[in-house]
Amino acid sequence: MIGFGGVLLVVLSDPGNVAHGSQLAIGFGLALLGALGWAGGGLGMRVLTQREPNLDIPGITAAQFLAGGVPLIPLVLLAGGSTHRSRPVLDAQLLYLVIDGQVLVYLGFNAALSQWPSTRVYAWTFLVPAVAVVVDAALGKLPGFGATVGVVIVILGVGIVNHPRAEAQRPTTARRSAAAR
Repeated sequence: MIGFGGVLLVVLSDPGNVAHGSQLAIGFGLALLGALGWAGGGLGMRVLTQREPNLDIPGITAAQFLAGGVPLIPLVLLAGGSTHRSRPVLDAQLLYLVIDGQVLVYLGFNAALSQWPSTRVYAWTFLVPAVAVVVDAALGKLPGFGATVGVVIVILGVGIVNHPRAEAQRPTTARRSAAAR
């Protein structure tokens, strides 16, 4: 909850970028649906890796990308359009986004789910807006007070979830099954 509150503070701290009225409600609704889908997929992956320790994580990640990407191919072909960037620059940017921003991230995320509790792995995803604010600051656009406080809250929340005492108090699968017996 602390991390979520921090993310909200970061987003809402810039009133020029926040929609109003029904647009805000639709945006929040879609964001919540996306979060539910992301959580469901990750929890499903966690269950699979617990049941099948030898699960082929790169293979299942590739299958996820094929299932999500192949249906988009007709849309790309039919959309047409053009860009103002030179083709090699655009290709390099797309390659970076696909390999680093998607494939490596998903492989790492799925591998982390096989090793650590879901709560710990998901907590790290809250750092995305915090990293965006830090990158913006490094590029010269310093955040306002609200965004800075939000980043600090997010980092604090992630730290709490990943603290060794929090890990010790969280029941593991082995402890839960021993307690059930």
